[in-house]
Amino acid sequence: MEEELKKQNSKAQEGTAVEDFDESVEEKEFKIQDTQEPTAEDFGIVDADKHPELIPPKWNGPGSSTPLVELTADYLKSTTRISGWLTFFLTIVSFGGLVNAILPFVRFSLADAGYIYKLAIVDPLLGLMLLSVAGYTVYAFNERKPDAVFMAKIYIGAVFLSTLLELMLAEAGLLQVKSELGKGGIILSLIYQSIWFAYLCWSEQVMTVIPVNYRKLTKFNYWAAALLFGLPTLLLSWTIIEARVEDNAHQKEIAANMQKITLQDDERTDGIIVFKIPSGFRCEKEVEQNTTAFTLTGRGGDNSIMVVSEYVSHYPVSFFDDYWDAVNSSAKYYDNNVVKNCSFKVNDYNGHCRVVKYNSSLFKKYCRMYMLVDTRKDRMSVVIGFDDGDDYDFKKVLKSIKFL
Repeated sequence: MEEELKKQNSKAQEGTAVEDFDESVEEKEFKIQDTQEPTAEDFGIVDADKHPELIPPKWNGPGSSTPLVELTADYLKSTTRISGWLTFFLTIVSFGGLVNAILPFVRFSLADAGYIYKLAIVDPLLGLMLLSVAGYTVYAFNERKPDAVFMAKIYIGAVFLSTLLELMLAEAGLLQVKSELGKGGIILSLIYQSIWFAYLCWSEQVMTVIPVNYRKLTKFNYWAAALLFGLPTLLLSWTIIEARVEDNAHQKEIAANMQKITLQDDERTDGIIVFKIPSGFRCEKEVEQNTTAFTLTGRGGDNSIMVVSEYVSHYPVSFFDDYWDAVNSSAKYYDNNVVKNCSFKVNDYNGHCRVVKYNSSLFKKYCRMYMLVDTRKDRMSVVIGFDDGDDYDFKKVLKSIKFL
């Protein structure tokens, strides 16, 4: 009996020891698990190389909201490819950036900008900025940068707005259209740019190469957009406001001069100068955009003289040439030779003159142009005449000019 009790006690002790051993093993395993670092899978991030069966065909396509893999530039470069229309778009952006940067310098003209330097530098400045944005856009797409689509959109937007502004100024008669295709070409360009902007918004390939949930912006992007749109706008606005203020001041001065001056029967004034009409000439007055032009005709209409004055901020040599080209736009095709091209001074006013003789089987005419400058108030007067070689009346008008 005692032997049986001893056997039962020994079995019970063995069972307790086994249970204690199992508990200690579980405790150790639990502690070991607690000391292990969490893995990517613990956070719901699946390794695409280990579990490719979990990646749906369009995991980062349109409509996807939460990717099953962490999106990085390296991953997108290894899993996506730029081709087709996106390649064509980036090629156009590269070429367009170069064209937008080069053309403003090739076409640069102070005359087109009214000899206002702030206005003249807008196109070259915008062109260089567009080139920078275009270059970064191509780089960002190739390197799968999160801001690639945004930079592409602001490039298209800037080109669209600059083209639209050119069309509006041309319609208002404030700017000569520079496009070789005219206004129709500008409208086509606007449509073309709108299509590319829509492509960036809805293209499945663009969303695959640069997924929507991968995109993000930095301070650099906001500064780039602010400079691209803000700086040219600031220069244009500043120029327009300054020109408006100056024009209002000039018009007030002209009105005051017109009221205080007393004219003789053979005198005329536009509020800037006063001059005398030669005997036997009739005078016609024409006002266009606050500029007054007097046309003198005499001797059966064979000889004519035009007198015009205006305020100017600068007097470069090209200013004279621009006036000359405007007057001789058709006559320059005839055989001609320069008779005189020099500086002169009359009535204490400095100026420049040019005399050209035109030879034709039908006629022989002299074209004379004298430009006088009043440096006290930045004003100038141009006297242009056509005659058969007798410049007596022309010189009489020239010598009678006085700035008010």
